Amino acid sequence: MKKTIKYSILGVIAGAMLASCETDPETGLVRLTHYATFDLTGGEIYSVPIGGSYSEPGVVCMEGTEDISDKVKTTIYDITGQVVNSIKTDEITFYNVEYSAVNVDGFSSSATRTVFIYNPEVKGSCAGTFDVDMNNTTYGGNPIFDEATKRGYKTSAEITVTELCPGIFYINDFLAGWYEQMRGIGASYAMYGYFKLNPDNTIDLMYSHVNGWGDGLDYIQNGKWDEETGTLSYESGYAGVIYINPVLIRK
Repeated sequence: MKKTIKYSILGVIAGAMLASCETDPETGLVRLTHYATFDLTGGEIYSVPIGGSYSEPGVVCMEGTEDISDKVKTTIYDITGQVVNSIKTDEITFYNVEYSAVNVDGFSSSATRTVFIYNPEVKGSCAGTFDVDMNNTTYGGNPIFDEATKRGYKTSAEITVTELCPGIFYINDFLAGWYEQMRGIGASYAMYGYFKLNPDNTIDLMYSHVNGWGDGLDYIQNGKWDEETGTLSYESGYAGVIYINPVLIRK
């Protein structure tokens, strides 16, 4: 995907500061420059039921105390990261709507709203904090506990699933914490992303990404949510050679 997103950073992306100092090349004097800031009407996450209609909620953009909303450029990206002209609601998916503006000194900043198209028929929820079942989760066909022990890795991991709207969820690591937590190489190697829960409690991959390597999963298959036991399970493939089949137990 050309446009990388992450649920925890969907807010304003306005550089390190909202205002900073710069030196005027003509006078040599230091003066204050204000970056454009954005207030997204309706919030950073916006949901529309499948078959419904999307009306742009709008954005208020300020440069210091000046309203520059009329200078905002709006760009829509589909789930593949391609620029599109409009948001369609005929299938379960999501779009990123990017608002950008350039201040008087030529500095740009932006904010992003994620628009989810969801299925209102989905009534269940698999949100929560999960322990990785180390004996039933497999890595390359072997219990992940055995693989972690053999390699000297940590033998436990915890996964978080967050509900964004009915039937659409954010997961902080599709790979059951294998790289980030068990191997211990850091948050940049967690495979975060989105999946959808269907009315029959099967799950399907929507989007995945790992910042450390800049790619995502090859697939997810045989995904399901067992409400009675609080078990989320699926088979995943990554990089053509890594097969991790997580079994996650909700706490």
